[in-house]
Amino acid sequence: MTAHTASSVTAAVGLAAAWKDYSGILPPASKGWAHPGMDYADGVYFTTDPAEARVLAFDGEGRIRWTADVPAREIHGIQADGDLIWLADPGNKECPDGHGGYATREGEGGGQVLALRRDGSIALRIGQPALRAYERSAFRPTSVVAAEDIWVADGYGADLVHRYSRSGDLLGTIGLEGVSLNNPHSIAWDSRAGKDQLLIADRGNSRILAVDPATGQVNRVIGEGVVQRPSGMTVWQEFLIVADLNGRVTVLDANDQLVDHLGASRSDALDRVGWPNAVNDGSTVRPHVDPGTFNAPHDVAVTPEGQLMVCEWMIGGRLTALDLPAILSALPATAE
Repeated sequence: MTAHTASSVTAAVGLAAAWKDYSGILPPASKGWAHPGMDYADGVYFTTDPAEARVLAFDGEGRIRWTADVPAREIHGIQADGDLIWLADPGNKECPDGHGGYATREGEGGGQVLALRRDGSIALRIGQPALRAYERSAFRPTSVVAAEDIWVADGYGADLVHRYSRSGDLLGTIGLEGVSLNNPHSIAWDSRAGKDQLLIADRGNSRILAVDPATGQVNRVIGEGVVQRPSGMTVWQEFLIVADLNGRVTVLDANDQLVDHLGASRSDALDRVGWPNAVNDGSTVRPHVDPGTFNAPHDVAVTPEGQLMVCEWMIGGRLTALDLPAILSALPATAE
């Protein structure tokens, strides 16, 4: 392969040409504080409405193909899995408080993981595990991976990653001993090296862990000193693409080395009052966002051809498509 040198300003011409706003599929002028996950399968992207617990499926041209309302407080993590769509609901959501601010509102059922059928019905619900860790912490799942088994990251609750059978039986847990997790916000499946690994975006520790799914043992630590707040991940070809909440999307190569930070924000943009939103006359409002720069990337999904969709955490939400092959080909390269 060709190795790329990481640039502080991502090949500006290439990025601008490859940048396309897909936010038109979201409800206009929504005051919902978007906190979504993303996935791609069978020709459509899956994400969620900023204000409502509603799954939105749209194609690469930005056309809504399917929607489904879900009995959840917030749809935070999404993974398509054949006829099912797995959803992680932390059980609370930032909602307008009527006074220009936002307040955390709890759902009636608490945190849960749902398997949604394409007809909108629920095939399976996974609730709080019967573990002592939950005597002092709520179950607030943030991400789900469907492989041979079902993996669930409790990123906002007990800082654990659970393994379930497809019938919902708890098979094991990562984080009770041997490895300490701090906000395991996202998980992803990685088969790039010819063997399956579970990736855990250990956001509070600014790192990604590659875990042997059979043993739960950490094989290696990825991204130390490179990622800051890894919030979502996807694999494309030999690359690992990371949504870094600190205003950028990070691309790592097959050896987990930095290729580039895409759309990196200036530090002063991240330091503004109210980030990821803004404050105007005492009210919390949607921030101004510029093409070519990210504000708070929350998750990513990619097509086999390399169209990367990025969703962002902020009032009203934001969806941006990037042409990965065009971006990577525009970066300065060095021979290996």
